[in-house]
Amino acid sequence: MGSLAEMDMFLIAGAALAGLIFGLIANAVLRIRARQTDALKIEKTELIKRLAAAEVQVLRIPVLEETLTDLTTTLDGLRNEKASVDKALAGKTAAFEAVTGSIQDLRQRLKVAHGELSTEKQTVASIRAEIAEITEMLTQERSASDEQIALLTQVREQMTQEFKSLAEEVMSRHLGSKMTN
Repeated sequence: MGSLAEMDMFLIAGAALAGLIFGLIANAVLRIRARQTDALKIEKTELIKRLAAAEVQVLRIPVLEETLTDLTTTLDGLRNEKASVDKALAGKTAAFEAVTGSIQDLRQRLKVAHGELSTEKQTVASIRAEIAEITEMLTQERSASDEQIALLTQVREQMTQEFKSLAEEVMSRHLGSKMTN
């Protein structure tokens, strides 16, 4: 009985822990996405400023070609950075899905445990009712036994008295017949 309570406590603690982990991961993912969005907005602003400067320098094509080369390099860097961010996000998404799966598994296990607990409660109630019946039967049998013992004691005392009376009668007859002889 204690192990079911302990198991319930562990399951509840596990479900609470899983919920906490889920919340922490979801919060972390949201913060990462917010930082990434802010960083991308900053980078976008920088690129817009660069573009405005490039338009001013249209007349200076050689300078623009050099700037274009620089921007291409930056773009490649950003693509690489985005790829690593996407990879990190994929890892966090996989971890999030794993936690979600664990939570669902724990919920299912908790549901099964609740069902088992309900069954055990019914069994305990049934056993208690049976114990109450047996206790009542035992009380009745003890009462009947006490009555029988009292009756046997009374009969024994009566038989003892009757035996004494018969013995005295036999003795007095025997003594009376010896006196007459």
